[in-house]
Amino acid sequence: MTVPVYAASVTDSGASGVTGANGSSGDPATDGAVGTDGTAANATANTPGEDNTATAHGGSGGSGGSGGAGIDGPDAGSDADGGAAAAGGAGALGTATADSNAAGATTATANAYGGSGGTGGAGGNAAGAGISGDGGDGGDGGDATAAAAGTVTGASGNAAANTYASAGTGGTGRPGGSTGTPGASGVGGAGGDAAATADANTVAGSGAANAYARADSGTGGAVTSTPGGATGGNAGAATAASSALGGTGAASATSQTYGRNGGNVSNAGAGTFGDGGTGGAAQSVSTATTGGAGNAAATSNASAGNGGTGIGTGRSGGDGGAASGSTASATATGTGQADATVDQAGGSGGTGFEGADGGDGAGSTLVDAVSVTSANGNADINTGFQRATGGSGGASTTGTAGQAGDAVSTLGSIASPYTNTGGGSVYGAAEAIGGSGGSISGGGTGSGRDGGDATASVIAGDDGNGTPDVHARADASAGGGGTGRGVSEMGGQGGVSTATAAAANASGSADADANAGYSYYYQSGGAGTDGADGGDGGASTASATAEATGATGAAEARGLAYGGTGGSSSGGTAGDPADGGAGGAAQSTSVAQSASDFATANDDAYAGA
Repeated sequence: MTVPVYAASVTDSGASGVTGANGSSGDPATDGAVGTDGTAANATANTPGEDNTATAHGGSGGSGGSGGAGIDGPDAGSDADGGAAAAGGAGALGTATADSNAAGATTATANAYGGSGGTGGAGGNAAGAGISGDGGDGGDGGDATAAAAGTVTGASGNAAANTYASAGTGGTGRPGGSTGTPGASGVGGAGGDAAATADANTVAGSGAANAYARADSGTGGAVTSTPGGATGGNAGAATAASSALGGTGAASATSQTYGRNGGNVSNAGAGTFGDGGTGGAAQSVSTATTGGAGNAAATSNASAGNGGTGIGTGRSGGDGGAASGSTASATATGTGQADATVDQAGGSGGTGFEGADGGDGAGSTLVDAVSVTSANGNADINTGFQRATGGSGGASTTGTAGQAGDAVSTLGSIASPYTNTGGGSVYGAAEAIGGSGGSISGGGTGSGRDGGDATASVIAGDDGNGTPDVHARADASAGGGGTGRGVSEMGGQGGVSTATAAAANASGSADADANAGYSYYYQSGGAGTDGADGGDGGASTASATAEATGATGAAEARGLAYGGTGGSSSGGTAGDPADGGAGGAAQSTSVAQSASDFATANDDAYAGA
């Protein structure tokens, strides 16, 4: 490893590991040698008064050696075993740290990359009735950690901090020998974890503070299946945190995370099987604070990875990765507005081939994930918005399709309503989108899985100190059912959509919007093909309540519900043709009350066809 030099721009690259030697053929055959690990990299840049950039590349792991083939000796029957393969070396950690501190404008940038895991060796083939050697595991991908801080100490000048952390991919697991008694395939290496943090600070001046953090986890290692079995590597986790602290200028903090996909199991012929790896988890956190006339914006996006493909009866595609714990907080202590956004999605399940089940989609839940503080009283600003999306179930040919992930997004409660503690206007919005149910793909038979349910709820209120406007909005759209195939089978049922919005204000207007099944395409029943019946459309329920109890302020409540469309059908027999699915029910209620101004309540409900 090179020694870090403290300068405005620093790059460090770790050395790659050494490939292990292959085993020798014979009776007995010898095993392959393990690949060595990569070398870590560490770059730090922190020259005062400069824009600092640090970049680190962790070294990749070396490949594992293959096992030697079994060769019969003069005194043996046809039964010489093959040598075992060795694992690949692990990828190494990459760490990058940048710290920029200046009187004027400054930028700090840190980029970190984990090394890839080494490929495992191939197992040696046996002679005749011997036992073939197992394949080597892939090495784990290296982690990546990036941190940047940009600080302006003077009266003006913008501060920026930008980070990117990309973890290493898990190494490929190689097949075992295929002759005699086949050897097992090596396991795909696990993807590395990625973590990024960014902090920008202009608290002493009028400049803007901008922080951006992104983290991509490592993909799970792939593997080629053999009759001895195989397992794809699990993807790593991704976390990102950003913080922007402004003086009187704007403050913006953005965090993005991407959990990568689990390792795939590929087909190497009849009788092969294996499970796909699990998708990577994701979490994002952001905080923005400023004063004066500056606006504060905090945005957190988290997208978990999908499961890898699986092969063979009794096996499964990998489950989708979990997305959880994401938050965003925005505070404007002066006259500016504040907005906070969280968008969090669970990963989808991997596809199951040749009898393997589809992996399950991951659910996504957000509870009070956003907070906003601002004294600005203009209507329909100071938005706190959170969206939760469930992952879709994985498809399958002749196995069981994967389950869809539910989505829950709730903001505020009766006991503790969502509000703006700064006294400004309140706009709370929650959205939930359920995952689609897994389908039976072409050539197979079976029923589609039901779509994931979607529940969105916003209960918003004033803070007791003169809030001029309170607006609550809830949107829920459940997932559609998966496709079913074959006589006596059916498409999956559409999920259930439930949206609840309530706004209460003792000192101004109150506005509530609840939309359930706002796009009927989502919660439709799954199609039935090749004689399967169509699935029923999902039901939708919307409820909106607006109460303005003060000396001024109107109240408006709007409820809208769409039931899902029934799934189509095709095929069947002359005496028993396939039936299409029934449309989903829809129900909408709204209540509006005002002590001093007009009150309007609108209900619309449309059952699915």
